[in-house]
Amino acid sequence: MYHAIIEKLAAEYFESGRFEKEIDSACRLIEPYLEKDPTAFFSLEESQMGCQELKAFCMDRTSSVRKQLNDSI
Repeated sequence: MYHAIIEKLAAEYFESGRFEKEIDSACRLIEPYLEKDPTAFFSLEESQMGCQELKAFCMDRTSSVRKQLNDSI
């Protein structure tokens, strides 16, 4: 049952592109405020790079989970 839940999460959320759309949407919501904030911790470019890195990291983790599931079968 655990494997089925993780499989569904990987397929329907991460691999379907839904996750990337959610991250892109959140990043777009933040950008206007980041551009206007003189006390921002990160520049707009750093924030955009962070969003890309987050997506890549999560997709790498998804790939790792897939491999672990396949090895345990």
